[in-house]
Amino acid sequence: MKKARLTFLCILLSLSLTAQESSDPIAKFLSSGNAYATMFFEYYYMIEGNDIYPGRSEFAMKNRNDNAFSFRRVYLGYDHTFSDKFSGMVQMELTDRTILDRGQRAFFLKEASLTWKEIYPLADLIIGHGSTPVWSVEGAEMYWRYRSIEKTIADARGLRSSNDAGLRIKGRFNGQGTLGYNLMVGNGNSARPENDKYKLFYANVWTKLFDKQLYLELFQDYNEASGNRSIYTTKGLIAWRTANYTLAAELLNQTRNGFGYDDDNINFRGLSVFAHTDIIPGQLRVFGRYDSYNPDFDFRPEHYGPEAITPFDEQFFIFGLDFSPLKNIHVMPNIWINSYNNKMDGQTTPETEVVARLTFNVTFR
Repeated sequence: MKKARLTFLCILLSLSLTAQESSDPIAKFLSSGNAYATMFFEYYYMIEGNDIYPGRSEFAMKNRNDNAFSFRRVYLGYDHTFSDKFSGMVQMELTDRTILDRGQRAFFLKEASLTWKEIYPLADLIIGHGSTPVWSVEGAEMYWRYRSIEKTIADARGLRSSNDAGLRIKGRFNGQGTLGYNLMVGNGNSARPENDKYKLFYANVWTKLFDKQLYLELFQDYNEASGNRSIYTTKGLIAWRTANYTLAAELLNQTRNGFGYDDDNINFRGLSVFAHTDIIPGQLRVFGRYDSYNPDFDFRPEHYGPEAITPFDEQFFIFGLDFSPLKNIHVMPNIWINSYNNKMDGQTTPETEVVARLTFNVTFR
């Protein structure tokens, strides 16, 4: 019996060594990549609110006293370096809003891209589905830095998405990294497949001044639509960032030509001001943000309805603490508020949404 057991163990050891030898190419390939996961998880409690208005805000369809444990985001990703010239990334995303027919959460494709570095001097080509210049490597998302709490204003209000399928050039005008640009052509349909012939063209230019503490960005896009209509978005960002604090303001306007009553234009305008600063460096920060959103700057009652234009100006506030017991773990108690101002007689004004939340941001890396 002992001899049989010894023989069996020798066979297992031999198989293990053979498997290790045969897996060397795979191991070599995987050593050039990095798998990761990120989780935004929270408990929320609706202090105020009702479900009469199906707006864009995250809690627009919730009622007072509603509460839940919720996955705001789960990312699963893998990035890989093929060579000095080529790298790639694949990322999947899950939220409580991506639901299968059976009511279960589902993953969807968030990014699948290939980067060709230095396709011409100081410029990289990005092919596939990935981040847009709305998000950009240097931009509002990076300076706000709390996507676990809320998206930036253009993305949160559904005006422009942070991701799209297409081709993008990420370039610099100098080697110091103080002046750059992004150019992209995409489907303009976010994570969904294309459903028409029209494309969305994005462009931005940015600069960093005063020892890279001051950041300035100007963004413009254009999207032709059916029926001789078009949509274009103009956005500007100014930010001041030091090692201990960040202060920034983002202003945007989106014009929808021919989308209103009698083919007139509809203008969406928004302002976002945010800041965060250290209380205990590396362990405790405080953050806050204010958004003003006007979904029809030149409001006419005739606009309300067909194009889902709402007769409400909205004011958004959020503030909270960011406690980090470890580098990749953040515990963030916060208060989330979205209020409404009615611009049209005869419409019921939704209640202000006031939500107490405890949000966790955990990166497995």
